[in-house]
Amino acid sequence: MVNGAVEPFGFDRLQAAIKQHASAALHQLPQHLVSAAEAFTGAHEHIDDLTLMVVRVGELSAPAKTASLASGGPAVQPCETPGEIRLSLPSYLGYERMAMDAAAAMARMMGLAPARVEDLRTAVSETCINAIEHGNKLNAANRVDVLIRAEAQTLTVQVCDNGVGFTSTAPPHLDKKIRGEEDPRGWGLFLMEKLVDQVEFKTMPELGHVTTLTMKLPGDKSSG
Repeated sequence: MVNGAVEPFGFDRLQAAIKQHASAALHQLPQHLVSAAEAFTGAHEHIDDLTLMVVRVGELSAPAKTASLASGGPAVQPCETPGEIRLSLPSYLGYERMAMDAAAAMARMMGLAPARVEDLRTAVSETCINAIEHGNKLNAANRVDVLIRAEAQTLTVQVCDNGVGFTSTAPPHLDKKIRGEEDPRGWGLFLMEKLVDQVEFKTMPELGHVTTLTMKLPGDKSSG
């Protein structure tokens, strides 16, 4: 966005606007930033789309590293301070990558093995794609809200959409899909349930349809 002198609003002004409205409610901050930009340009009509993503990150302590007497190498302990990441994504395919990356970063901070981090990335991707395509029907007016929460022994990812919801389905039949007797798609729910420790589906009046993925941390005795 530029003003009459073709001077861009720029990062410095954006940063100043964020600081000015830092105490505002999270859902009000985007409008404050747009208003600040419009005041600078003197125009309320935009020649291009505007996209803002506001994220609140809870405090999260770095994983503690202690010497492992058994192996002689460092051991990563699960973090003890819970943390949260909240994302509000537009219903466009491709934005699921933001949720994947955020969940993976949290998982690594909590000490999950690389293979489990990749399992979580795939499960989060499938969940968000389902929410975008089937829950919100690719309707740009609807959002996909993602909550990533780190707790003492678990990492949970909740994905909320405006759909009517669904439940766990029967495993897909590979032979039938190869023969064309079943839709070649439809692996999402099956993958989600195989890649994480627990998947839960709920329809809640205030939130819409909520899919919760749970990953247990190393050392959690409840994991069996």
